[in-house]
Amino acid sequence: MNLCVKIFSIAILPFFVITSGIVFAGENSLSYPARLLDTLGINSEDISRNIGKFKNDRIHREWMDHFSAVCNHVGPERKNTISRIHCTLLYLKKRLDHLFLAGRIDRREFNEQGALLINWFQKANRSVLGQKDYERLFGLSAGDELESTENPPGDSLGFPIENPETTVKEVKEMIDPKKIADIMRFYREKSVELRDFRRFAASKRARDIDPVQISRDMKRIEGELETAYRRYCKKVLSDKEFKMIFGKAADSTPAFPAHQTNHHKRQ
Repeated sequence: MNLCVKIFSIAILPFFVITSGIVFAGENSLSYPARLLDTLGINSEDISRNIGKFKNDRIHREWMDHFSAVCNHVGPERKNTISRIHCTLLYLKKRLDHLFLAGRIDRREFNEQGALLINWFQKANRSVLGQKDYERLFGLSAGDELESTENPPGDSLGFPIENPETTVKEVKEMIDPKKIADIMRFYREKSVELRDFRRFAASKRARDIDPVQISRDMKRIEGELETAYRRYCKKVLSDKEFKMIFGKAADSTPAFPAHQTNHHKRQ
């Protein structure tokens, strides 16, 4: 079974956070991914009119029971917002399924839009609950937090060096410390999605999902991280500095997937 379909059928699995024009003005003011709504041919008013139909849905009731069990200290206003977010997920999922089954979008578009919807769901819950309650809701371990972006280990930069001829020491000597700090901060922020997916893949909730599909999605996320990382470095580094880190000119295209998760070990 396709990963997106499996996640939608369960509707509570922890997935990835890549925002796409999503803004929260407050707990009761939700904004939705514009690209997805355009594909579905609906607007926010359509969502408001239809999400009430899903309050008695079995999946929704199970989700809210789970929420009450792990976040019983959360007040009624935020609980109602969490309910709205989940009902919205179910409504948009149903619309997306209809388009796919009717042959109006292909498998690739279905998967892309499904990932966008899951990303919105994750971002929405985190925005309302905050990090700690978000982790409780999705079964994430607080001990797995990213290392501080201000204090990486002495033998690490906080981002990978992909040029095997370059050492950490050389980068620190040749590149401005502010640039290094900016790249480190950017890379750590963009790595959150990959971190969350690895947690999920190692969790019990992933056991019913095809491991081949999990591997494919892992490679996709790594590739997206690599692309964003290179694009940012191209913007802040000189051509010489870029080549020092990547071993290629800034306008070269990396092979997919190029990202390596281990930091450069040569000193």
